[in-house]
Amino acid sequence: GVLTVGREGEGILRILDGGHVNSVGGQIEPSRRLNDNSVEVRGENSQWFIDGSLTVEGGRLEIRDGGHLQSNDSTIAERGIGKVIVEGPGSAWDTEFLVIGSAGGIHLNIDAGGVVNVNTHLFVGSFDGSGLLNLNGGEINVGAFLFTPMNPAINFTAGTFRFTGDHLLNDDLLDAVLGDAHAIG
Repeated sequence: GVLTVGREGEGILRILDGGHVNSVGGQIEPSRRLNDNSVEVRGENSQWFIDGSLTVEGGRLEIRDGGHLQSNDSTIAERGIGKVIVEGPGSAWDTEFLVIGSAGGIHLNIDAGGVVNVNTHLFVGSFDGSGLLNLNGGEINVGAFLFTPMNPAINFTAGTFRFTGDHLLNDDLLDAVLGDAHAIG
């Protein structure tokens, strides 16, 4: 079934040191104190496999030190506040489709060593949300990139933003990914 972390009270799920969890869906819900709920996938060969959708509505999701998360489609910032972190050598999140910032304020940080693979579409920004993608030395691979021109919400400090599908690189797209003062050399 669907694995839900949180809801009415504090919820914590830790998948550590080679542990495996399989579920049909996954939800990380906000609590009354907002950031109390958390999922941690940490350590080499630690894995959460979701054969369905992952929705992060609040709290924290951390994939670190070789941990791996796989989901079909994923939405972060559905309505809550929190943070998703992918960090450390071998740490990866593989998803078919990823939406960041549909109506909330959750940030996705891809830090040094972390990799996020989005096989089809990455959608960042919304008219009513404040989701944010921070690329801080990690790597993101996307099939296609969609954004709301009013609020693309990407901070590119260091790392790799790779397009794996056919994509037209125009000024609007480069502004969204690299900022207004982009240069390709």
